Amino acid sequence: MFAGLRLGYALLPAGLVDPVIRAKAIYDPMSPGLLEQRALARFMAKGDYGKHLRRMTRMYGARHRHFCTLMREFVSEIFTLMPGDSGLHVYAYWQRSPEEYAAFIEAAKRSNVIFRDAAVFHVEQGPLAACFGFAHLDEQQLTEGVKRLAAAWQDVQNNV
Repeated sequence: MFAGLRLGYALLPAGLVDPVIRAKAIYDPMSPGLLEQRALARFMAKGDYGKHLRRMTRMYGARHRHFCTLMREFVSEIFTLMPGDSGLHVYAYWQRSPEEYAAFIEAAKRSNVIFRDAAVFHVEQGPLAACFGFAHLDEQQLTEGVKRLAAAWQDVQNNV
């Protein structure tokens, strides 16, 4: 749903309700408005939230599968995808040298393809990896983006 609504919910065992309410009051003291809460409650009570979740699961699942297929087809020599079948991001391990990774990141940027270097997710030095977001792109844009990644790798190889 729209993050700007700042609405969420949790299904908790009875013994955790009070501690979670207290923690929420400390970490998030500004509750969303009553109007938004009532709108979400009605959306859920009518079954529309469940329909929304099923629709989003199908849509993002199809994008995830399409993106992973493209990555395996076009850039499997440089990235190994981390197993997973859900989420809005794909984590991939770099299979080449650190120097080539740095050059690849720059080549991808020049091709207007941006992804997150997964080093930001590690406290200590971890394996070279990238985190690719795909949820905001349609299948055509995903195809174009992965082809640009392949071309960026070709540029790196040509300049070595």
